[in-house]
Amino acid sequence: MSDKKLEEKVNKQKWTFAKTYAQTAPHEYFLKNQNEELFAELKQRIAKFGKEGKFFGHSYIYYHHGKYRYWAFENLINRDIEGKSYK
Repeated sequence: MSDKKLEEKVNKQKWTFAKTYAQTAPHEYFLKNQNEELFAELKQRIAKFGKEGKFFGHSYIYYHHGKYRYWAFENLINRDIEGKSYK
């Protein structure tokens, strides 16, 4: 999938704000069953182009694209705004 096509799909995707982390580590997510094609594409890019980083005390592999960074956790894809740092 081209970067342009990915951007279109990301922008069309309904992202859910993670209320539990609103004060400490604000981010959004979507579930695999909401968009399996986008989930697979982002998971593949995370694996291929991702770099290790921290999110609220945990290490994850992040894929940076546009103003966001993306990471996978079980059956969901998370994103937050690039450049923010959390504990």
